[in-house]
Amino acid sequence: MDEKIPSAVVQFGVFEVDLRAHELRKSGMKIRIQEQPFQVLVLLLERRESVLSREELRARLWPNGTFVDFEHGLNAAVKRLRDVLGDDADNPRFIETVPRRGYKFIAPVNGTSATTIAKIPPLHVHFPRPRVLLIAGVLLILVASAAGWWFWPSRIPQVTRSTRLSFGERAAPPFPMFGEVFPTITTDGSRIYFSMVRDATLKLGYVSVAGGDQVPLTIPLESAELRHISPDGSQLLAYASIAGETEKHLWLASTAGAGLRRLANADGHDGAWSPDGRRLLYAQGHDVYVAEPDGSNSRKLVTTSGKAFWLRWSPDGTRIRFTLVDPTSSARTLWECRADGSDLHRLSISWVKQPDECCGEWAPDGKYFYFRTFLDARSEIWAIREPALPERMHKPVQLSAGPIVFASLVPSHNGRQLLTVGVQPKWEVLSYDPKTRNATHLLPEVSAFGPTLSRDLSWIAYVEPMEGRGKGPTLWRSKVDGSERLQLIEPPLFVGPLRWSPDGTQIAFIGKTRDKPWNIYLVARSGGTPKALVNDGRNAVDPEWSPDGSSLMFGRPPEYWAEAGQPKAIHTLDLTSNKITKLPGSDGLYSPRWSPNGRYVVAMPLDEKKLVLFDFATQRWKDFAAFPHIGSPQWSPDSEYVYIDGFDNEVVRIRRSDGKLERVLDLKTVDPNALLCYFQTVAPDGKLLLACPLARGDIYALDLDFL
Repeated sequence: MDEKIPSAVVQFGVFEVDLRAHELRKSGMKIRIQEQPFQVLVLLLERRESVLSREELRARLWPNGTFVDFEHGLNAAVKRLRDVLGDDADNPRFIETVPRRGYKFIAPVNGTSATTIAKIPPLHVHFPRPRVLLIAGVLLILVASAAGWWFWPSRIPQVTRSTRLSFGERAAPPFPMFGEVFPTITTDGSRIYFSMVRDATLKLGYVSVAGGDQVPLTIPLESAELRHISPDGSQLLAYASIAGETEKHLWLASTAGAGLRRLANADGHDGAWSPDGRRLLYAQGHDVYVAEPDGSNSRKLVTTSGKAFWLRWSPDGTRIRFTLVDPTSSARTLWECRADGSDLHRLSISWVKQPDECCGEWAPDGKYFYFRTFLDARSEIWAIREPALPERMHKPVQLSAGPIVFASLVPSHNGRQLLTVGVQPKWEVLSYDPKTRNATHLLPEVSAFGPTLSRDLSWIAYVEPMEGRGKGPTLWRSKVDGSERLQLIEPPLFVGPLRWSPDGTQIAFIGKTRDKPWNIYLVARSGGTPKALVNDGRNAVDPEWSPDGSSLMFGRPPEYWAEAGQPKAIHTLDLTSNKITKLPGSDGLYSPRWSPNGRYVVAMPLDEKKLVLFDFATQRWKDFAAFPHIGSPQWSPDSEYVYIDGFDNEVVRIRRSDGKLERVLDLKTVDPNALLCYFQTVAPDGKLLLACPLARGDIYALDLDFL
């Protein structure tokens, strides 16, 4: 082809025409089309604003000197094109027949202009002599016989139906925010295993593949995130803790519910058995190890550039794929290596816009690989076909559609279904008064989390979660009664914790876009473009206003979130001069909270097991309180107490003067409509603001057809 012709792609519906490559793609996947039907399509696109006559088609497809039954040939070419596009001559969506004149392309088109399309030279069809045709036919038969199913026909998976298998609404869907995305779902062919919400924690449970009740396993694990199942179906691998402890480890649990033991001589955050059950793969930090099935005799297999999770062997045991978390941006991508750790490389997938890739599962026969993506607040399921020959670029096909978000997935044993957790997110905001012990709803008509009130109690800011596809999470503000709603931020900027400025005119928050670190942003209450404040290429989180509103304090993320091994400290940013200053003695601390009177800062070490207190008057730190785990420290309005989520999902408060501890609220029982509520902040009037998820997952089966 002439090199002066510009590269161009024309899009209509789910189809793309690559003019330079002479390819037709459906949902990103190349589909077979013969030369004549393809050339008819190009000509129709070129003349899409008018009727393309049959004589013009004859002149382009069969130039002078070509002897052919024109009427039959053209009718056959148009019919084949309609078959490829799934079009109907009687009820056309793409190609309309104009009686006694020709054809017209009637669908909306995006991309290349008709002028550019016209620069593509016509394809000339050469009819081979009988002997050449015979030889080519023999070769085709030989190749087809050798390649088998891989080459012919080229089959594309599609979801034809979804069936809800459980109705308990307790299946825990994975939540994509910081780094890894868990828990998973798996099957032994007769049961589907998953993590379920029960008694305000995660337990292991199952449902029959035929559908029915969600049944908990009688295993004494808490916060149990399912990881994998042994090939014989007898054991589950879970990342969990046991009652009375907060440290989580990898555990082996019997599917019969009668056995439990910690993985011997090996510990990490994820793992998976090999297809023959003779080896166990597990990840610890940036290293991936292989060991005996019980965790003994482990050896390092490969070191990765980020944290590896969702480890999966190929069905033939020759390759390993996993999701890798970028240590700076937290972006997720799919990677692959050989079973011996060699040939480590990123899986190349052809995208129009690069999403976060995650959580892949092989089809039982190894011919497809299914995975999830996250892009612009949308979660989707995709499939790629495994090539017969070495190939570095995979073309994905989208499988999911509709209002339900399908989360973690696993193919059924026969490969004809995808088993998945389906959920429609819904949150409510509560205001809890510790004095009266009453909770009231804020914004009852809105699904929201992350609420925060302005100092004068007239404005509320909050985040609306992802609702189905293409909506949220988004930052909003309104009056407390829900009036004067205004959307301030939308995807692709992912929004985190919010803080009103003391004068109530601005909101500070953390946000990120793909491939970029978390940053501190400011946006005006009246709206406008948000302003990023920290531009040192590192993650900045936890913004806190100074009492006079002249500066913001911030920290770096904990190790499990991002930047593992990098120095962490607390800093202040002067909003006038943009000067950044490190808080004295704050190395190794994060999550700063500035007291309303301006004198104190409370923070945590990176292990989140104690609180330390800084006094600006003395310029000294001191230990304040110790706990097995600390979540969301917040000051009381009078600077006398620090509230935390710290005891078995209970809110407690510690008196600053003497460290006296007082239990305030059981988050498991405050809202009868929710399985659990989350402590968000303390309002200026001393009430606690809570966010309570109402959405609960169920198990679905997605039927697959291969076209």
